[in-house]
Amino acid sequence: MLIAVALPASSQALDEPTPEMKVVTSIGPAGAPRPTLKSLKEDAAASGATAASMTELMQPHAALETLGPAGRWAPKSKTPSSTAPPATSGGLTRQAAAPPYPDPPRTMTEKECLEGLKTHEKFYIKSRFAVCSGATLNSTWFINNRESGQSQVAFLAVGTIAKGSRTVNIRHHYRFKTSGRTGAPAMILTPKVSLPQTWPDSARISQGGDFPTGQSWQTLAAQNDPGFSHNLTGKSGTGSGPDDALFTVFQPDLGVKYPAGWSVVGPSSVKPFFLAPRWDKASYLAGARADGGASFSYAVAMPFSTKAGAKERLAAQHIKNAYTKPTKTEPVNTKKDIPGRTASRPLTRLYHDGDRREANRNEAIKACKAKWGAG
Repeated sequence: MLIAVALPASSQALDEPTPEMKVVTSIGPAGAPRPTLKSLKEDAAASGATAASMTELMQPHAALETLGPAGRWAPKSKTPSSTAPPATSGGLTRQAAAPPYPDPPRTMTEKECLEGLKTHEKFYIKSRFAVCSGATLNSTWFINNRESGQSQVAFLAVGTIAKGSRTVNIRHHYRFKTSGRTGAPAMILTPKVSLPQTWPDSARISQGGDFPTGQSWQTLAAQNDPGFSHNLTGKSGTGSGPDDALFTVFQPDLGVKYPAGWSVVGPSSVKPFFLAPRWDKASYLAGARADGGASFSYAVAMPFSTKAGAKERLAAQHIKNAYTKPTKTEPVNTKKDIPGRTASRPLTRLYHDGDRREANRNEAIKACKAKWGAG
């Protein structure tokens, strides 16, 4: 006689081994394509991919052009940042109130940031009032040691400063890509922002805007413009020196929690290059306000044009000759080497150094008289 026996529906699942699920992660520039499994293996073999090296990759780093105390606080990049093409002032006008040189841009969109970062850059400088930083966390997903899919989350920080303002606005953006079978929708993304160092100790910098908590990839990806805004304001009177200067390091950080059941090999957080705002009350600068203003501490090229019709053409030609044909300038000196041509040797303010200003003036007068006479 045959007897039918009902077995639990889960008995077959209990007999099957639990699939091995693993995620291999890496950090790259915000605009870089998703890495292939082959490239991940090659990178690991080339770098040794030790725990120490992975930790080093995740440390805060500065753009090559970073100036002031922020530029000495952390290791700088060895390659120049991406920069915007020079702006032009347009043709000559007869408006007495018109600025003599191009006014630097003070806005930046997410699209501009991504175009500036391209596929390999980590920092983009549009001007001293508009910069952006970005990085990507790449994830390659495996089930039973076979690649099942890939995902990528880019984290951008776009910093802008309005004209005459002491408020630094930083808009953070997320960008998501995924393909194949992954656990990406269940990933929890938790951003953090911090000011790990300020100068001087007396500096007071208030923070405002959004302070978001962790949210899932799925929730964020469904938003029209996933991200959040933050702002910093340096308090007047809490800086140092005759210009009441304040400096800080603004570090964006994105932590990622992968879904349960997936083991993670590699970093689970990403730190783009930090932003370096500064504030001062340099009353001797054109357009200065009583309460001062803010900018970013980066060496940038002055967008002077030698093209016909540019209002700054004569000054631009003089500067160009000083850099490219120094022996054609006065006073004659075959060893003349003028700073300001590279980010490593920027021009510096001498307003408060009365002795050097006077020495420069006396030397200029001496050279003019020797060349053209006392008249």
